[in-house]
Amino acid sequence: MIYEQQKLALRTYMIMNIYRMEETMEEAQECIAQLRAELAKARSKTKEIELKVSQKGCVQINGIRKFPFTFYQDEINIILSMSEEIKAFIETNQDKLSKKPK
Repeated sequence: MIYEQQKLALRTYMIMNIYRMEETMEEAQECIAQLRAELAKARSKTKEIELKVSQKGCVQINGIRKFPFTFYQDEINIILSMSEEIKAFIETNQDKLSKKPK
């Protein structure tokens, strides 16, 4: 009688563990699917270029490279005043200049 009760208890325990494993596997698969969707969304998201004032009071440009470009106001004004020269330089040297790989 005790042996039969132990067998029944063991079977019940095993069935419960199998049920929990199935639940856990389903939860894990749902989590994996959710993480894959988030990763795909993050990869497809294009970086937005953002301007802000840095802690030192500089013009900070984020989103072009890994680290931001930071210029003092007079430096950015010099660069902006040279925009036509920069465009002409790029056009003239297009065959020598490289582009960032995508």
